[in-house]
Amino acid sequence: MSGLFNPQIWPNYTRAVIGPWGNDYGGRPFFSEAEKERRHELVRAKLREYDCDFLIVQNYFPPSTMGVHTSLYWLGCDNYFKNTYTLILPKDGPLEVIHGVKTSECDWRTDPYSTGDDMSHILKGAKRIAYDGLGLITHAFYNYLQEICPGVELVDFCQELAWMRAIKSEEEAQAVCNTCRIQDAMFRGAALFLRPGRTTEEIFGDITHHLLTLGGDPTEMPKILLFIGENRPVGPEDKLVCTAPRPADYRLTHHDFVEFTLETPGCGGYYAERSRYFFFEEPHPEIAAHFDETLKLQEYQMNYYRPGMTMQQLRDGLNAYKQSVGAAPETGHNWMTTEIRGIGNITVCRPLIQNPWEMFPLAENMIFDSIHKLAKNRRSLTLHETVRLKKDGVEIFGSYPQQITVL
Repeated sequence: MSGLFNPQIWPNYTRAVIGPWGNDYGGRPFFSEAEKERRHELVRAKLREYDCDFLIVQNYFPPSTMGVHTSLYWLGCDNYFKNTYTLILPKDGPLEVIHGVKTSECDWRTDPYSTGDDMSHILKGAKRIAYDGLGLITHAFYNYLQEICPGVELVDFCQELAWMRAIKSEEEAQAVCNTCRIQDAMFRGAALFLRPGRTTEEIFGDITHHLLTLGGDPTEMPKILLFIGENRPVGPEDKLVCTAPRPADYRLTHHDFVEFTLETPGCGGYYAERSRYFFFEEPHPEIAAHFDETLKLQEYQMNYYRPGMTMQQLRDGLNAYKQSVGAAPETGHNWMTTEIRGIGNITVCRPLIQNPWEMFPLAENMIFDSIHKLAKNRRSLTLHETVRLKKDGVEIFGSYPQQITVL
């Protein structure tokens, strides 16, 4: 693990920092004060529009108290790892960070937020408070707000905050570029860990090690997806041939190929999601031809994106293309049937085309995983690429080409 905490490759958490409560937290933030203020001013403008006195953002109690919460991370530019924090942003003042109590030390019949640092002097007298996700507020904290702010009206702010997070700044784009740099290094070094005779468990261990030494953020979960297929044509007994996960003790063979997908958190906890295909022998001509057709879908899809496009318009347009080349359309609404996946501090950000309730249209400076799935002639391949939407097209992040690599 030599070099794991080298600040040149791991600039967002290079040392432990002891806070005023005696607890260690992440360390040096990745984002600048200017970026932090940009986010706060976006929120303040919306608070004034809604005539709200404050925005309150909290962890979701209790499960995420041992992890990272996206809204906290975005608003405070710090991951507030492992504790119950309340962030309060006034419409005309600086951010207030309120430390709750550790859940392991808390009587779970009490409120872990209001029994920590006192916040009543900040909120007292508030008439309208914006809250990030009213469906997730604890009953105890709701009662606490009614007690210190009698008659206060709570306004759900989760959609507004989600939209702000979806439109990325230049610093956020650079954080994603950093993540793609890590992925490029992983793709270039695939021969170090993808070898016939090795088990998937051994490969996962090596990949995790390399992700950390290259600068992946261990306070967020890396998703390592190894989908394995057989390097052969479709047979008469096959229904739909696609790559699939294998058990931990499965050993790669020379006749396998690997769809290697990384959903990696890099600097500032910002993800990218990309995939590449690796073979140990020359790909069968049938697979190579299908891969080339999937590349054509990717090119068409990249050129099809436009700001203002709704999720339904996007799906209808891409399905029309797929049907024109004899491929199956996407019809379902689940996480596996999607054409884009918004990404940010988590791998699933907005917009979410796979959900029928999604009302966000595409907008300039959204960053998302562009997913290109082509199912045709009983074979299916999927390509993943991280892109940023611009006025007249997309910017592709990362430098490792979308190609079949024979190791």
